[in-house]
Amino acid sequence: MVIAAGQMARYQRQRYAVSVKNEIGLRPLNKSCETVLATNEEKQIAYLTAPGGYDLEAIFETWDKLAYWAQAQGIDNHENKRFAICHDNPMITPIEKCRYDASIEIDNRVDVNSPYSKSIIPSGKYAIAYYKGDGDKVSNFYMELYSNWLTNSGFEPDNFPPVAHYLNDSRQDGFVEMEVLIKLKELSI
Repeated sequence: MVIAAGQMARYQRQRYAVSVKNEIGLRPLNKSCETVLATNEEKQIAYLTAPGGYDLEAIFETWDKLAYWAQAQGIDNHENKRFAICHDNPMITPIEKCRYDASIEIDNRVDVNSPYSKSIIPSGKYAIAYYKGDGDKVSNFYMELYSNWLTNSGFEPDNFPPVAHYLNDSRQDGFVEMEVLIKLKELSI
């Protein structure tokens, strides 16, 4: 199934109004953790790297700084424009050494200066999987995607880290709601 980028959460909420957590905290559409494919357009982003890797307090502080900067720049800090670029696997890399970029979508007219940086989320084919649940189960969700879905998909990750497209503020809501985007390329055998 191919669905328009950014529509995954709405699609899944409509299709599954009530979902039940399984034993590792996923809220799957079905037993195989359904993932859809979408072709996404390039997004311009401004980002700030969390100084403490995947340490939760460092991540929250980074988001607060980015939100304050975005507001000062006149950028709409709506949740649907917030993305995290997650460069490392915390099962392999120590948490404090993992690289996490908090980012917000911007247009070309925005002037970005240090300590903030400007980059893109590249266009291309992406696997998109919806997650809603406990923040401490997010790593399990990524593992499910990479170890179960991806290995049977006919694709492999392209040369870009996974992207978390945040749909809420977990500190206010008490849970994480997001789409995980994995840039794909055809499996080379």
